[in-house]
Amino acid sequence: MREELLHRFWNPKCTNRWDFKTMDLKPIIIRNFGELNTLQGPDFKEAEVEVNGLVFYGSIELHIKSSHWNKHGHQYDCRYNQVVLHVVWEYDESVMNQLGQIVPTICLSDYFLEKDLQKAQPLTKTVTKFPCNLSLNQLDTNLIEAQLNAASIGEMRIQSEETFNWAEQLNFDWERVLFIRLFAYSVDPQNRQIAYDLAKQIPVKYFKRFQKFDYIGWVISESGLWDQSPQFIRNHFQKYIHSYKRNIFPKIEPLQNWQNRNLRPGAYPIQRIMQFLEWIDAREGYIDDLIDEKNIENLHRLLCEDRGLMNSDPKKKVDLERSNSNLMGNTQIRERLIQNAILPVWGARRIYLGNEIDFDFSKMLRKGSFESNRITESMNWLINMGAPKNQKMSHALLAQHKHFCGIKKCSSCRIGQELWG
Repeated sequence: MREELLHRFWNPKCTNRWDFKTMDLKPIIIRNFGELNTLQGPDFKEAEVEVNGLVFYGSIELHIKSSHWNKHGHQYDCRYNQVVLHVVWEYDESVMNQLGQIVPTICLSDYFLEKDLQKAQPLTKTVTKFPCNLSLNQLDTNLIEAQLNAASIGEMRIQSEETFNWAEQLNFDWERVLFIRLFAYSVDPQNRQIAYDLAKQIPVKYFKRFQKFDYIGWVISESGLWDQSPQFIRNHFQKYIHSYKRNIFPKIEPLQNWQNRNLRPGAYPIQRIMQFLEWIDAREGYIDDLIDEKNIENLHRLLCEDRGLMNSDPKKKVDLERSNSNLMGNTQIRERLIQNAILPVWGARRIYLGNEIDFDFSKMLRKGSFESNRITESMNWLINMGAPKNQKMSHALLAQHKHFCGIKKCSSCRIGQELWG
């Protein structure tokens, strides 16, 4: 028997029960089986266990034999002080954590036979990644919709709280917070973190004070983008490197590991950042109107307008969506920026004002188009026939996969609870 088999078995679909007794006969109820931890430390995290009427939140550790706890040195490891339950197949001794506390233990062989463990095998061999798919027709469509809405709002709440933390560090300079998120999400996912680190070093005021050729040359030259981009791409931006005045701008800490592999034409990080900086120039460095606007249609319009020309001549209205070289000319990029940059800033401001991130927040995405990718395609089974396939739906499917289906956190999902609880 291997420990990985117990990991697969440890979920309500296989055990089909939530109540057990510890080795000292205390009643125990598993309220949340936890999430498999793929990093170092206890096997399952974020678990919820009721022991003898008291509820504990923490981790769960699994072993074939209980004595393996000491064999693996967990009694000396402070990370295992948070373990609220020790699950074993064979009980041969009691164990304690680093604090000298006895860890509650249940022995699965008291409740199951070895052949019962075979229930865990189909989870890795079945033709579908999601066992719930096979029983979905048993559920009320309202329950499925409620779960998707909860997943979507949960993801928005997480992004909003993350953005609020950024804002707190920046003294709630909302324009700067929005700039950082827009900058980071203007590039491809594999370069997002490094773009975020770069954006933190760039003051927004420079885009209001200096000319485009100056600050574009400064950013792409000093950030490491220029040196790490393919030669055939660099040739297009040579003019910016020679034009900017080196004694005007502060030093940027060069960043390494810009990724240029496996990208679509036009999606190299230097190209996307160039397009973003040109868009900032067209807006004369001002993005405050994007923070206050609460209408999705107006946001699309504002993202595509050349603020500079409109200010110089109010009769002129330049639609940048028609320009293929402009970042905002791509509708999908605009929708992604609204979803992942602007909405989280709205949410952070709601938190700042003491308001909740509620269901109405996700309704703002209804006008956007459905994002088709490998994750949403694999989650299509959750979409009811006739349900609208829009940005709100794709956001919900991505959130459902991220927080529930992709990590097999079925015991926290309404669908999983209904089918397996």
